[in-house]
Amino acid sequence: MEIQGEVTGVHLQFTHNEREQGLIRMTLESDRMGRLCGYLQVTEGGIQGYFVGNEPETVMNLKGSTDIINSSIRKEWTFCEIEYIYSDTRDIPMDWTRRSADVQVSNERLYSLSKEFLQAVKAVGEA
Repeated sequence: MEIQGEVTGVHLQFTHNEREQGLIRMTLESDRMGRLCGYLQVTEGGIQGYFVGNEPETVMNLKGSTDIINSSIRKEWTFCEIEYIYSDTRDIPMDWTRRSADVQVSNERLYSLSKEFLQAVKAVGEA
């Protein structure tokens, strides 16, 4: 992904197994935005999760774009509960109270959701 002329590596992982259904993990790191990790769980009707960044300005700007992200996502999902957290450490051992994860979600839908969030991150990085 390119942000302000800088190529930024993005790591996406979709999880489909007995314990975790519809889980997206994404990580990106750039000189300008720092390290950003996202954990999203697709549940029945909605999305729940968090983004953690090690640059306070990036986290603040992402938090400020919540309305844009929510309005885009609510076209397809009933609810969207995403937290935006600043932490200056690289390893962020966190979890959240997950709703039922018994929902089968196609990789295509997970990719589409990931793309929505990455486009928001790109918009924040280019602002």
